[in-house]
Formats: sequence, structure tokens, C-alpha cells
Amino acid sequence: MKITLLLLLVSTFNMSYTQITKKESKTIEKSINLYQDKKYDKAIDRLAPVLQTHKNNNKLWEINIEIYYQNYLETYNSMNSLISFFKETEINNEDGSKSKLTITSNGNFGFDDFIYQCSKSTRLIENITTSNVYLRNYLVDTPVDTAISKDAKDAFTSAEIEFQKRNFSKAIELYNKSLEYEPSYYKASMYLGDCHWADGRPAKAIEYFKEAIEKQPTLLEPRKYLTDAYIDLEELDKALASCIEGIIVFPDSDMFRRVGDICYKKGMKFNRKWMPRDLDLNEIGLEQSIVSMTPWNFYREAKSKIEPFCDDNGVIIKENGLTKQHYMETYCWEHMLANTKDEQFNFARKAMNGGYLDCFTLVSLYHISLHKQFKHFAKNNGSKIKDYFSLMLVSE
Repeated sequence: MKITLLLLLVSTFNMSYTQITKKESKTIEKSINLYQDKKYDKAIDRLAPVLQTHKNNNKLWEINIEIYYQNYLETYNSMNSLISFFKETEINNEDGSKSKLTITSNGNFGFDDFIYQCSKSTRLIENITTSNVYLRNYLVDTPVDTAISKDAKDAFTSAEIEFQKRNFSKAIELYNKSLEYEPSYYKASMYLGDCHWADGRPAKAIEYFKEAIEKQPTLLEPRKYLTDAYIDLEELDKALASCIEGIIVFPDSDMFRRVGDICYKKGMKFNRKWMPRDLDLNEIGLEQSIVSMTPWNFYREAKSKIEPFCDDNGVIIKENGLTKQHYMETYCWEHMLANTKDEQFNFARKAMNGGYLDCFTLVSLYHISLHKQFKHFAKNNGSKIKDYFSLMLVSE
């Protein structure tokens, strides 16, 4: 998925943000102009102070992420082109022979900065689609369909062209042909379902979305499509179950939004109980800044206490006298809650008292830095997560 900056700009400046001053608006426009001139570093620097002042502004974050992303792509492509050019260069050796110049690069071309901005935005903004998609695509999803035959790929490519033309019957024929060549072709199954859905047959689409899930059960995309197809058919109980199953695979913010939409249609209420966190979360093996603000100083303090008992993923694997929790993040919250009566944590205490602090910290407050802990937890606690939704997040 690619959201272009120009589309974001239209939506940003057509909306009234009374908290943004005229001076700041001019600064944003200057940053945009620098971006359009491909002066990405300057665009980033120009936007930074406005973003710092308005760090809860979704649209500013979307613009910021797009600039960082294009800066990474531009640097990556330029450096790889340069390396490829010099690889073709011959050098004269002392013995009179010639050899190719060998050049390698260990640089990440701004990738770490780009990923950090995505990560930071999802700590501060609950639903920021661009960042969530980038983080999942780059850090979570594994490559699929890597050994597909040329015939199957050619049929799939032709199907995509017909789909874009809205020639759905022809596209369906070609997707099916691709599957005849390669029955395991995940994308062919998923987009065959998408084609049936676009052609007004959500019930038929569901068959192929389920097929895609069977082929790649750890990927979120077909589960999104399956949920939406159930919503189209107004099979809301199935839609809700499918959506929560998707969250157990990956807690994408759009899936939480779908849960809210489905509950509204069912005459029910849903509250994810998400909250912003203005600090980097605790991570194994990282030296992180000392936090002076109470009560988060207790959260940071807890890491040094529990880290010796954890594996590299943040799973508590050694016997200890600190906690019966199984995850570093959950213990850090437990320690913080024991040292504060701050009312903003009332739901966290309720979750802890009900035995669901792990669900709160790793599902409701999911963040990419917690993914390894979440993955371990979800693999072994799917039923508990479902109970958490029904008992603590969804109400009549």
C-alpha cells in the first residue's frame, strides 16, 4: 500500500486545525515544497519543530512518515546504482592483469530513521494506517510465493491487468488459470476472492479468502478481506469473530477500528483502552533513557529488575521472586501499578485484578517493539484474548 504525500496534503489543508498557527502552516508548506524538490533532509528539519509541538496530529505524522520513506528510497536507489556502476569498473593490477572493482555497503540508507519514525508515531497516535502497514510489511510479514512458476506468474499478471480494467470475468478466468499452474499460489487465491468481491459476490469471495488464510495463516491481509466480506453480508457475529482472529495474528489498528464498527452495527460498545506513551518502550538489550516523569520512571526501573530473567525476546523464562507474569512488558506495568495510584491506570488495574494484564499490555497496547512478546503470547493464549474482548472491551 502506498499513500502519496499529495493526497495527504489535500486532506490536511482542507481540514481546519485551529491549534496550528499561520506561521506553522507556512512552515508546513515550506517543508512540502522542499519534499517536492526532493530535498528530503531539509524537509524533515523544517517540519520537525511543528511536529514536536503538535505530536498528536495524525496528518502531520503521515506527512513526516512519507518524507522519511521517500528519503530512504531515494538514498537506497542512488547508492545501489552507484555500487552497480563501480562494480563494472576494471582496475589494473600490479602484475598487468585486470579485475573488477568490488564495492559493498553496510549502510541502511536511512532505513532505521524511517522505521523509528513509524514506530514513534504508533506510540502517540492510535490509528495511523501508513505507519502500521510499513511496520508490518518491513518487520513482520515474511516473503510468500517465492517459488512460483513463470506460467503461473504470467497468468496472475494478466489477471491483475484485467482486474484494473474492471473486466472481472476475464480476471477471474486468469486467476483460476494461475491456480491451475500453482495450486499453492497464495496471492492468486486472495485476489481471486477480491475479484469476486469487487464483482458483487462476497459469499463467493469468502471461499477464496479462507483458502488464502489456509495457505498463509500468519498473514493479516486475507483476514481483513474476510472480515469485510462478512460485514458486506451483514453476518456480524462471523465478522466480529474473524476480526478478533485477525488481531490475534497481528494487532493492526485498522482491525481494532473494524471491531468498533461491527459492535456499533450490533448495538454494542467497544473500547480498545489504548493510551499514548511519550517514551520509548522497554526493549531487551537496549540502553534506554532514564525517565524522570512519574509514574513512568517505575516502568523504566522495572526493566533492569526483570531483564536478567528474560530471554532475548522479552519472555520471562527463569524462576524469580519478582513476579508470576510471563512477559517483560507485563511485569513492567505490574511494577508501575504497584507504585502509583494514578487514575489514568484504573483500567490497567482492573485488567490486572482480573488476570488480563498481559492482554492489556500486549494486545490493547500493542506496539511493534513488543511484537516478539506478543507473538509468543498470542500463539499460546488465543482463547484468553477472545475472552478479554468479550469480558473487558465489548459491552452492551
